[in-house]
Amino acid sequence: MRPSLDNLPFDVLFNIGQYLDVDDVINLSRVSRQIYSAFGADVFCRNVTQFRIPWAQESQLAKKHIITHRKALNRIFERRQAFGLARPFSACLLGYGRSFIYNEGFMCYLTGRSIRILDVHGWAKDEAVVDVDQFLDHVTKVRSNQRRGRLTLLHYSDRQLACLYDESRPLSRAWIIALDVRITRSTQEQNQIRAVIELAASTKLFARINADFLCYGTHDGINNDGHREWIVHCHRFDAGEACSAGDGIRLANFAGADLGLTCTFELYNGYFYAVSTQTRFEVEEVDWTSYYHGIRFPLDNPTYRPLEENNRIYRRQHIEGPVNDSWSSISLQRDDSTGELLIIECRREWFGGGSRNMRTWYTVPVKGNFPRDKTYSPYESRSPAETESAHIHLPDDVLVQTLDEYSKPNYEPTRDRLARHFHPEYSEREAQPRNFILTKTKYRTYNHASSAFLDFVDDPLPTSNAWVSRPRLRLRIGCRRLMSPLNDDGSLRKPKSDSAGRPIEYSEERFQNKGIHMWPPDSSPDCLLRFLYPTVLTTVPAASDERAFIYMSGSCSCENDLLSGERAIILIGFDPAIALGYRKIEWQFGDKEDAEKVKKFIVDDKICHQEMAVSSSTRGHDKSSTQAHLHWFRTDKAMHLQLHEGYRFKYTQAK
Repeated sequence: MRPSLDNLPFDVLFNIGQYLDVDDVINLSRVSRQIYSAFGADVFCRNVTQFRIPWAQESQLAKKHIITHRKALNRIFERRQAFGLARPFSACLLGYGRSFIYNEGFMCYLTGRSIRILDVHGWAKDEAVVDVDQFLDHVTKVRSNQRRGRLTLLHYSDRQLACLYDESRPLSRAWIIALDVRITRSTQEQNQIRAVIELAASTKLFARINADFLCYGTHDGINNDGHREWIVHCHRFDAGEACSAGDGIRLANFAGADLGLTCTFELYNGYFYAVSTQTRFEVEEVDWTSYYHGIRFPLDNPTYRPLEENNRIYRRQHIEGPVNDSWSSISLQRDDSTGELLIIECRREWFGGGSRNMRTWYTVPVKGNFPRDKTYSPYESRSPAETESAHIHLPDDVLVQTLDEYSKPNYEPTRDRLARHFHPEYSEREAQPRNFILTKTKYRTYNHASSAFLDFVDDPLPTSNAWVSRPRLRLRIGCRRLMSPLNDDGSLRKPKSDSAGRPIEYSEERFQNKGIHMWPPDSSPDCLLRFLYPTVLTTVPAASDERAFIYMSGSCSCENDLLSGERAIILIGFDPAIALGYRKIEWQFGDKEDAEKVKKFIVDDKICHQEMAVSSSTRGHDKSSTQAHLHWFRTDKAMHLQLHEGYRFKYTQAK
């Protein structure tokens, strides 16, 4: 009998599953009933989730036996497909507010005179609420009628919230405040406020927080050459005091100054990480190679002695082409496959100096890039070339003749990039898609978990009047997927070899772009467009992850004085498991862009709360613990349940 997947023993299929991507497993399971039965077994799905994507949220839930591994695999596949193809499952009005932050599936927003925290991933029915007036009365010891200041949300992680209160008056003071906002917490009031720290300066202030530490930094240090540098402070909650050395840790020679554009900071696995795309304050006229500058130190010992630095993390060669810095961005994201931290950088480049330019997202693993620098000193000025070697081998280039004793060039031979470490906006063989200028791009990001980029662009809707267009914002998403390991002739693609003849891991991988998709389509009903974009503003605050995209839309039309002037906060959900409690409305569209016509409209006034009990236990919310002893902290019904405005979407094949 000719061997096939249908008649292979389960043990063989079990081992094959370790080498299959999530998309491959789901697609193969739809080939036949026999394969569906084998691939649908929970033990098989557990092998795939724990071997291929153990750090995904769904895999973690399955590991804790909250959901099955089969369900975890299906949810990962569905939300990756929805994100990559711009086919969201839902859109919901979460509430109204002046500002918000979104991280780890939780949204914190300022509305009226309170801070509200909503578990978006857990589709919670309740929100933690902090009464701002009573909370600040307790912190500043100044009555609300005498207080004139501004509260700013800085960062949220591990159920901890960091915010800034700045007095609006001459010689004003500023405090950074850390709050424990877990609904289940039942401790004394003084323990609910984790830290209150008065700031000496707040220039370009940033904060990162977790369950044990608060790290914050300002760009107000000045080095011997007169350049500003970052100073980072660490506060340990259980000790109740600062644990960083002296006046903080100075990130010497760390040239990046624009957070999210040229530098980024993150807390991960007990370390504070800082990465910059710049290695010098001055521009080197003759240079060949560009590097990242990385610094990290352990949170439990934030001093100069254990600090590790590497300012020669390979970035690019200048000969690759000019870079349009206006489009550049940098972030640190976790790899769902390995759990390691990744540097994600976006660059718009003119490759080879030609006229064609496009964006490319580059990925650099952080692991292995931090050898210890035992001679680190914040007051010692060193160039990257001096750190690596006093003498570097320069290329055979006529520009070498222009160097003098004051030149500090960087050069090393070009390193080959693995295909998984760069994602072009489109391939060179594709026709250039429709692009949007920077002022029309309100938000842009890259999501490594979905292998996709997301732009939020101003794309006016054409009308019958050629001189008038209707304002509209749209999602512009492009994704890629792993190709077959076989060549065109059916042979297995072999990996490349290094100089020693050893095969290079993952060098045989190839990826295919799935095109750029826009949402909502032009044929969307007017009520949906009015709900999503009542007005298009100059600035659109937004945040996203692999499951949801959240942004602030037009002004609030509420009669409540506390909400007047606030803006609507809209969620566009890519995870089918996010079932927020709003009126269920389903639109069924066609599958193709040129044939997307509304086929069916379904209205269901019932509130949708599937698996709410599972969700509550998953995220740790407990309505019975309302902390009545804290007069400024309480739980309340989620605002999205009171508003009841939202849509659910269903996509069907166009005929």
